[in-house]
Parts: sequence; structure tokens; C-alpha cells
Amino acid sequence: MKIVHICISVPYVDSWGYQENLLPAYLQKAGAQNYVIASANNFPVYLKEDAREAILKKGSSYSIDGVQIRRIHTKRISTSLYLCNGLKAVLNDIKPDAIFHHNFNCTSLVTAMRYAKKNHIPLLVDNHADTINMTRNRLWRLLYYKVLTGGACLLYGKRIFKAYGVTHARCDFIKDFFGLPSDKINFLPIGADVDTADTLASKLDLREKYGFEQNSFVVVSGGKMGVDKGTDNLIDAVKELNADYPHLRLVLFGVIEDDETASKAASDKNTTLFGWCDRQKTLELLKMADIACWPIHHTTLIEDAVSVGTPFINRKTATSEHLIDGNGSWLQTGSKEEIKAVVKVYLDTEDMAAVEQACEKMKDRISYKTIARRVLEDIALY
Repeated sequence: MKIVHICISVPYVDSWGYQENLLPAYLQKAGAQNYVIASANNFPVYLKEDAREAILKKGSSYSIDGVQIRRIHTKRISTSLYLCNGLKAVLNDIKPDAIFHHNFNCTSLVTAMRYAKKNHIPLLVDNHADTINMTRNRLWRLLYYKVLTGGACLLYGKRIFKAYGVTHARCDFIKDFFGLPSDKINFLPIGADVDTADTLASKLDLREKYGFEQNSFVVVSGGKMGVDKGTDNLIDAVKELNADYPHLRLVLFGVIEDDETASKAASDKNTTLFGWCDRQKTLELLKMADIACWPIHHTTLIEDAVSVGTPFINRKTATSEHLIDGNGSWLQTGSKEEIKAVVKVYLDTEDMAAVEQACEKMKDRISYKTIARRVLEDIALY
């Protein structure tokens, strides 16, 4: 079976750990031949120039662990709207048995819809947008989601076999903004990269590697951090807890986006700062910790924490509500005092066996092996 993944409005960067990287890889391991069609000239603004150049040197067609990558030229109109040049020709060349379109848009999705109709193959589309992360510009919100993409779904939506929301809220978004019927919409969460996680060294060895004492209690957070992410409250909470728990340590990795938070982190002797980390180091830092914490927003680092079996703390929202079932704790506001109270519970818990068992269950529930199997089962129903 040939499955084409169209990753135009979602930028595809080789060997990163996002869904558009991992789902094709796990489907490949499950026995299907996977192709990724991505932009040859538009990359995330935060991608370093050397990484960009390394990708460009590979040309327009190459392979990553058996997954075939095809890059075509695109023209960026907005952060999520791109015009494609050559998508239809590449589809005609590959002749896929199924198409998985990553994210809804009104350009490459229309081409995929038309191809699926003409060739009588299943089209699966996932959605990563919700009312939290969508643009705050009301005019563009109406034009892009309702008029352009919603209009495309109105005209060609019958060709969509399955529409996946990666959270329950994003399932609702498909119905409310794109007008697709409920019987086409299913929940397909972002998964956990369990295969990579299972290759890591032990927690004790990682503690030694990064210079942390075995009896330390390590709290970790990472990604894009700052006041709007609640990182300042996390730093303050850990600092105040240190008076009674001197073995408590905070590890931060990634990018701190405001001076106030950066200053707090740099001045705290019990906080260790790492810069932006590659995927291996990211997973290692998550695994060596006793607990991870993102006080305000969901991040795909949460699924990474699940993959390595580390419990986590997060504010409960419609974006994250499916990710804790005994394997962590919810925050309601993300305030300093609330973070202190929740972290203190883990500091005072001598037997973590029940939490560890819950972590393993969640790991199995959202493993990309499970997600890939679900996608193949849905394709088989066509």
C-alpha cells in the first residue's frame, strides 16, 4: 500500500519529532510504503540556516528510513496558506492508494480531494486548529476558516473519508468551522514516539550523564518558555519549595522568550538551563526527571514525556484533557501557589508505583504504534 502524506500547510523538517514526521515513519514500520510531499522553499522561521541548507542539499527527492520525501515549490500567502506548484504531477507520479492530508487548508487540500475523487482512493485529513490557537484577527479567521477552507469542504467535502481531530476540541472545530458531518469526524491524538524512547539509557545513567545526584528530585520543563507560558511561576514555585526540599532541582531547556523569566532562571542556583536541544537530548532530559511541568499551555513535549514514562503537570484544557489518567496532575490556573501545592504532593509521595503504572498505560494508549494501526484499519474500511 502506498500512502502519501501532504505536509504543505504544516512545515516538514527532516527527522524532527512532530506528527508529520512520526506517523509516516510508524506506518512505514507497519508495512505500508509512505511518501511525504513537502515544501522545497518554505521552512519555519526558527529553523537554523545550516539545517535549512542540509535539507536543500538533498534535492527534491530522497529517503529517510524508507519514507520517500518529495519536495515541491510553494508560495506562502500566510502562516498556514500556501500555493503549490507541481502537487498534482507528483501525485500522478506516485499513484497512491491513500492520501493523508496534514491539516485543513483551501489549496493543497482541494488538489487532494480532486485526486481522491478521480482515482477512487480514501482521503484522510487531520486538524490541528482550535479556538485557542487560531488567529485572533477576526476578519482573517472568517475568511480563511469559514469562507476559503469551509467553502472548499462544502464543494469537495464528500471526498474526505475520515477527518481527524488531534484533540476533542479540534474534532468540534472540524464540524463547527468546516461543516463536515459528525460521522466523518474521529479523534486521533498526537502520539508518543515509543520506539525512540525505548532506545534511551536508564534514568540513573542519564542523571550521571547530565550531572545530577541520584537522590535529587528533578522537575523539567522546556520548549518555548516565558511569562505567557507560566515558566516564571514554575521557577518561583520551585525556588520557594527549595527552603524545605533542598534536593529539589529545576531543569529548563529550549528558548526563554522574555527577559524577566530569563533573569529569574539565570539567578536561581537550583535551576539548570539548557538551550535548544535536539530530539535525543530532549527525550533524555525528560526521562531523567521525576516530573515534567507546563503550567499553562499544551505542547507536543507532553507526548514526549508520556513516551519516556515521566508523569507531568499541566493546566486542564480541551487541548490536553485526554492526556492524564493517573499519570500526572491537573492545574486549574497555573499560579505559583497551585504549582507549589501539586509539586509538593509528588515530593511527599514515597511510593510512586501507581503513577508509574498509569504512565505505562498512557504510553500504550497514545503510542504511534497504536495510532498507525488505527489509520490502517480506517483505510481498510474504505
